[in-house]
Parts: sequence; structure tokens; C-alpha cells
Amino acid sequence: MTRKILVLAANPKKTSSLRLDEEIREIDKSLRLSRNREQFSLEKQLAVKIEDLRRSLLDEEPHFVHFCGHGAGDDGLVVEDITGKPQFVKAEALANLFKLFSNQIDCVILNACYSEVQAQAISQHIKYVIGMKQAIGDRAAIQFATGFYDAIGAGRGIEDAFEFGKNAIELQGISEELTPIIRKNGGSHDNELKSERQIDYRKLQSLLSAKKWKEADEETLAIMLQIAERDKEGWLDVEDIQAFPSVDLSTLNQLWFKYSNGKFGFTIQKRLYIDSGGKLDGLYHPEAWKEFSAKVEWSIDNHWISYRQVGFYTSAPNGHLPVWWGGRGWRLGCAEIDLDSICVLFSRRDLLV
Repeated sequence: MTRKILVLAANPKKTSSLRLDEEIREIDKSLRLSRNREQFSLEKQLAVKIEDLRRSLLDEEPHFVHFCGHGAGDDGLVVEDITGKPQFVKAEALANLFKLFSNQIDCVILNACYSEVQAQAISQHIKYVIGMKQAIGDRAAIQFATGFYDAIGAGRGIEDAFEFGKNAIELQGISEELTPIIRKNGGSHDNELKSERQIDYRKLQSLLSAKKWKEADEETLAIMLQIAERDKEGWLDVEDIQAFPSVDLSTLNQLWFKYSNGKFGFTIQKRLYIDSGGKLDGLYHPEAWKEFSAKVEWSIDNHWISYRQVGFYTSAPNGHLPVWWGGRGWRLGCAEIDLDSICVLFSRRDLLV
């Protein structure tokens, strides 16, 4: 699954000139030169106006949002009005906008002076928000962005990338490495283990955090069977998948996605299925499944692998895990995996890609 980074830039008339073009070029360079460059796409919106904030978030559906420009503390972030002059966006209004994207956006970077106020407000709804606690110069802002995205492109987590960004400032001999701050309160993300059925997801979270992929896969199946009340049967049918609660599906997916750094999870599998020609109609399409199963290495040379052959390691192909659907197929030795149930899962509109 491609991780999309949206850069929003504004340098209105009658404000001091910033080297925003250089900052955007360095972000693009960091991602293009990274070993994981195929996993990222960069979109940018220049001369941002207030309505552009909303429209670009709706249109691009980004995972990272990077704002570069001016900030004015309590007065707000500075965008442009219809004449190109400065217009301020208050922290509360900005936070309420990001609240509408709390299940989609992983990190917001406010690379602007005095943006700590906005960062604190947004962090009520987005897990990771980076801001600046005082004025930051052009050189420091560019170095921070370079170090941050170098690390993101290398597969590091957001907190590690934040430290790389600070260190990039320090390595250049610029005495502003303490200006960036990170907020990770994440109101809605603090409750990332939420469940409609009072399921305790802490065990799964712990297993995934420790990269114990096999145990996490088994726990995923156990949870899904518990939710569907199918413990005795040991597998889920189409009706179970159709009725599976959205909140719990989202929690399972987000946990796999988060602790695999975007490598595993249902949305990754769904995207690869679509890329293989799969249709979201809930029906089994043989040719699409043939291509998809080869991509995720559930089949090799047109033969389904056994559960003993599943690659429970981080270097497994994208989308290889989880393989919970083995409850009816791999785990019980049946000839085929229950492909109908997987097709129905991928067709669910609440499983966003």
C-alpha cells in the first residue's frame, strides 16, 4: 500500500519570503532516494487557501500532512486569502478539521514558527503531531524535513524520524534542534483498541509490537471467532464477514498496519487485490485471485501453501499477513481456503484503502 504524503505550502504576500520550494524538493529527494521509495507518493498544494485545506484532505486522503509556511502562535497558521494576502487559521478550527480525518491521517507536521499551539490542539485527534515551539529559520526547517523523511523512507517509525529530524539540524551546526516538538496524545488514537463487543485487544497489540507474527495471527483468528460467536466451528462464513462490526474490523486492521510499519493488514491485501484486477463485488474472480495470491505468496507455482509454509517474519511479502482465513482452509487441512469470505471482506466499503 502506498503511503501518501501531502505537502501544503503558503507564503502569502506581505510576509517574509521562505524557501518553501527547496523544502519540498528536499522532501521529494529524501523519498525518491530511499530504499522504500515505491511505498510512498508525494502530493503538494501550493499557495494554500482555507478551502484548499479541506479539499486537498478529501481528495488526496493522505497518511502524512506536512504544512510549510508561517505560523503566528495563538493567532494561527497563515494561509492565503483570495487576493493572496495573509489569512489566519485558528487552532480550534484546524483541530476540528483534522478530527474528521482521525482514522486516516497518522502524522501532521507543522513546519512553521510558533506552531506548538496548533500541534497541541490537533493532537486531540491525530496520534502524532509535530510543531515548533518558537521561531525556526529556513535552514533549520529544511534540515528537519530532510532528516525526518530520510528516516521515514528508510522504514523508521514516526518518533524515530522526529529524532532524526532534530539531529539533522544539529549536525549542520544550527542551534535550533530543540525547536521542534512532538505531541502524541492522539485523542481518537489513544482509544485505538476500541471495540463494539468489549474485546480486549491488549494481547494482540503486545504480540504485534514484539513482532511475534505467528502468535498475532492466531490471536487475530481467535478474536474474530469470538466476535462472530463461531469458536466451535473454527471458521467464518460469508454472513459472519458481512455482519462483522466495523469498529473491530478497523481496530484489527490498524494494529496490523501500525506494528508492521504499513506492510501487513487487510487494507494492504485489499489494495494488492484491486491492483491484480480484483473487483469489489464480493464474488470470486479466478484470474485476479491467481495474480493476487502469487503477489502475497499465498500460492507458489499455482499451488496453495500450507500453514506451515506461511512466512511469519518481517521480510515476508507485503500483504502476506494476516492469514486468519486459514481457520477453514489451512488450519483444518481442507483443500481450499474460503475465498468467498475474503472477497466479501475486501468488498466492504468501510475497509478503506
